Amino acid sequence: MNPKQAFMPAVNKEGSESKEKSALPRTAWIYLIFGVLWVLLSDAAAAMFAPVLPGSVLAQIFKGLLFVSASALLIHFVLQREVRKLTESEQRYKLLFENNPHPMWVYDLETLAFLMVNDAAIQQYGYTREEFLGMTIKDIRPSEELHALLENIAGRTAVMQSSSGWKHRKKDGSLIDVEISSHSMTYGGRPARLVLATDVTERRRTERALEESEERYRTLFEASGDAIVLSDLNANIVLCNQQAAEMLGLGSVDEIIGRSVFEFIVPEHHEQAMEKTGRVLERGQLKSFEFDLLKQDGSRSSAEASYVLLKNADGTPRLLLSIIRDITDRKRTRERLAYQAELLANVQDAIVGTDENLRVTYWNRAAMELFGWMEKEALGRNTQELFKAHVPGSSREETLEAFMTTGQFDGEAFTARKDGVYINAHIRSVTLKDSKGDFKGLVTSIRDITERKQAEMVLRRNEQILRDAQSIASLGSWSADLKARLLYASPEGARLVGWAPGVHKLEELLETTHPDDRERIQSAWMDAVEDVSPFDIEYRVIVDGKVRWLHVTAKITFDAEGKPFSAIGVLQDITERKQAEEQLRVSEERFRLLVENIEEGFWITDPFDGTELYLSPAIKKIWGRPPNELMEKPSAFLENILPEDRPIVLSNMEKQKEGRQTSMEYRIRRPDGSMRWIWDRAFPVFDENGKIKFITGLVTDITDRKAAEGRIRLHLQRLTALNEIDRAIGSSFDMRFSLEVLLQEALSQLKVDAACVLLLNPVDQSLEFMAGRGFHTSAIQRSRLRLGEGFAGQAGLERKVVHVPNLPDTGALFTRGELLQDEEFIEYFGVPLIAKGALKGVLEVFHRLPLNPDPDWLNFLETLGGQAAIAVDNAQLFEGIQKSNQELVTAYDATIAGWSHAMDLRDKETEGHTQRVTEITQKLAERMGISRRELIHIRRGALLHDIGKLGVPDHILLKPDKLTEEEWEIMKQHPTHAYKMLLSINYLRPALDIPYCHHEKWDGSGYPRGLKGDQIPLAARVFAIVDVWDALRSDRPYRPGWSPEKIRNYILEQSGKHFDPQVVETFLKMMDEQPELF
Repeated sequence: MNPKQAFMPAVNKEGSESKEKSALPRTAWIYLIFGVLWVLLSDAAAAMFAPVLPGSVLAQIFKGLLFVSASALLIHFVLQREVRKLTESEQRYKLLFENNPHPMWVYDLETLAFLMVNDAAIQQYGYTREEFLGMTIKDIRPSEELHALLENIAGRTAVMQSSSGWKHRKKDGSLIDVEISSHSMTYGGRPARLVLATDVTERRRTERALEESEERYRTLFEASGDAIVLSDLNANIVLCNQQAAEMLGLGSVDEIIGRSVFEFIVPEHHEQAMEKTGRVLERGQLKSFEFDLLKQDGSRSSAEASYVLLKNADGTPRLLLSIIRDITDRKRTRERLAYQAELLANVQDAIVGTDENLRVTYWNRAAMELFGWMEKEALGRNTQELFKAHVPGSSREETLEAFMTTGQFDGEAFTARKDGVYINAHIRSVTLKDSKGDFKGLVTSIRDITERKQAEMVLRRNEQILRDAQSIASLGSWSADLKARLLYASPEGARLVGWAPGVHKLEELLETTHPDDRERIQSAWMDAVEDVSPFDIEYRVIVDGKVRWLHVTAKITFDAEGKPFSAIGVLQDITERKQAEEQLRVSEERFRLLVENIEEGFWITDPFDGTELYLSPAIKKIWGRPPNELMEKPSAFLENILPEDRPIVLSNMEKQKEGRQTSMEYRIRRPDGSMRWIWDRAFPVFDENGKIKFITGLVTDITDRKAAEGRIRLHLQRLTALNEIDRAIGSSFDMRFSLEVLLQEALSQLKVDAACVLLLNPVDQSLEFMAGRGFHTSAIQRSRLRLGEGFAGQAGLERKVVHVPNLPDTGALFTRGELLQDEEFIEYFGVPLIAKGALKGVLEVFHRLPLNPDPDWLNFLETLGGQAAIAVDNAQLFEGIQKSNQELVTAYDATIAGWSHAMDLRDKETEGHTQRVTEITQKLAERMGISRRELIHIRRGALLHDIGKLGVPDHILLKPDKLTEEEWEIMKQHPTHAYKMLLSINYLRPALDIPYCHHEKWDGSGYPRGLKGDQIPLAARVFAIVDVWDALRSDRPYRPGWSPEKIRNYILEQSGKHFDPQVVETFLKMMDEQPELF
């Protein structure tokens, strides 16, 4: 920094003042010189004509010189005193003008333009000084007063004049009443007028109010909505208004007068009321006292009373005036509002309120938890700045335009937390408008649906698996909302009934139903509802002109009143089975041939005595018993059913006796000890009279199907586990955390006792322990194997899974046998972790019993190995990126230091200046409480504080003489040059405060933007004082460096002008405590 240029305004000012002071004796000096020359030259001229001067002539010359000197000195002192008086007078006038609490101004009598205004006028009228000086006196007058104003100005004299009854218009458009005192004067050689304006708006309003008060008080007593009561000092009521009678539930005031006020106060508040009365007698009044009134009918109400003590002329207490207001509704409203506010603050959704500029005015607890912004951080900030909402598939402008058109928004969006993490959110937002329909703000509720969206993704995946399974099994599912009369069918279920997938009305169900079966369906449904039992029926549908049979079962859910409100069930196409049954009824022979060759067991029984009439040969294959054994001993049927399933079977047998079709699943234990799942369907056969003839049915061994369902569930569990691992890897670059999650899922899904991950050390090509779970001891953590050593080393070297069924039999081949001897492991798997073709480590799985894994188990193990490799690779990539970022930061800082040094080399006089001010600025910033993170940007800003001078021509920058006004204007642009140079560099943007603002001054007189006070960034305020200190202490061609004491005095003098007073205090304290820095 060039201090000559930095203090040029101060030097110019001092020069101007010295010129004014030197002008004071100028007249005296001119007089002195002229007199001396006259005395000397006039006599010398005379001597030319008379070469020898007599002694008297010399005496005259000496006396003339003495006279001229004395008179010149006298003139000098007289002029100096007069100028000082004039200067003091002008200063007193200026202080009086500027500091007068009343608005004052001077305006030109010809143009009516404002020439001067004081601070009181600026503050009261709302205009800036620049705005005032660009206006005329007519601009603050209402149009209807302009004619009178001009007449008044034309008729004014030079004497002081006062007038009232004028109105002035403030910047906000409001009118005030003023009294004007003015005096004519000359300002800058032009006729002007000095004006003092007194705001009498309140006084005028008070006068008008006083005129109206008498009438108001006449009606106040009776028209008041509050009860007004006058009581004597014994608490006896002497006067009250009708409202008091109505408040107490009485008909007239006559029923109150003469009674004690305590009759109308609940007993538990008597003591408090007496204490308040005593306080009124001491203090003369009591503003507010809440208590409960006791009405005539015994009911209570809440009231608020204010008391005033009325006194006699001699000052002694006379009466007590009470104004009582019924606040029952207000208290209830207040309690309700408090409850609603507490409810709003504790709802699970984030609630955000804004003003018309979308600045936050309300931020509840849930919003703090969701976004991470505390309430004090969020209030006053723009919502987009806080959570950066973005609606997928729509730009912010499109979303905002649609919102302002409809006045509301209800949809999903991505929003950002304070930590930068984006979440899925459901946002509901509505506009707030005033009575005129103008937009006043928003109320927005935000719900975090990230987990729901993830669950929906898993659900969609599971639903697809279920749909595939249903399609394979020709099995459809459906659900119904019985109150809304709506039914949803799965794709397979919709296909079976001839519907399009989706939601349908219940009434549509009968449209595809065979006409002959509609009544039977309705009857079966009513029976299921009445019996609170599952709905189970077979009926026909007509789809694409073809008749098909369906078997429908459902579970009905009932509400608290016992009414059905929902149902869920399955339906299966049984057309083929029905056709087979029809064929069986047509031909008994064909029936026998069929039933003896189908895998399903066919049975016929007498429902009344339980006798088996027929059992097909397939029964033996399913039941494990020959049909004749079951027929001879009917109880054997139930004995083979597992006890926990027997109640279901017995219940269905009772339904069969009633002629109802049944379908049930149960388990049996065969003689060989094996357990089988059975699907048993029963169909009553009626005679021509509609009576049950016998029950026939089919049994199917569905053990394999149940096993398939189990496998599907297992696959879903494993998919869920993989999803959890993916989330752990995606949400954290902490390798250990990701591996801990993976190992936890490995133990859970693989059903093994222990697992660990060994990572490859690329330096010595060894496998080292990283994470483990399920071990009894910590010995596994000492694992360290070379590639090819042991089973883990073999898996890593050969890049294939190593399986050891029995570890104890391997002997020395298991190199860590001694290390893990206390674990008692039996079976072992080692899976190489390979990512992008590179070996990352080995996943080891141990179990203390034989596993007998199936192919699915092995596939899942290899999948876990792949996930572990991805986790390790991601973490290692992240570590590499961090290292690269650190190296980039170092390179940036070295470049900045180089720029700074290059700037010092341009100016020999300021060499070393940048390094000195940078060091001291950092230490001062620490004392000012600036964080370490911000200190980095302060250091860079200090190093680059004069980078903008690269844009200043050398002939100006290095000019040893005073700069011209044009050159000074160019020099003052260097902070702007710095701003433009650094703004486009994102890395240096946080460091812009010092290069851009270090020439701003606390009083607003700095450059380039004229910032004032706290508008100046703190970093720039800290740097400015250090920069000036170093410039003053350094020698310059045009002046030597200042002494520390002189610098200290200057800094103190500039506190509150050039420098922030707080920074000055801290800087001077640092000078005292750390003198070695200075």
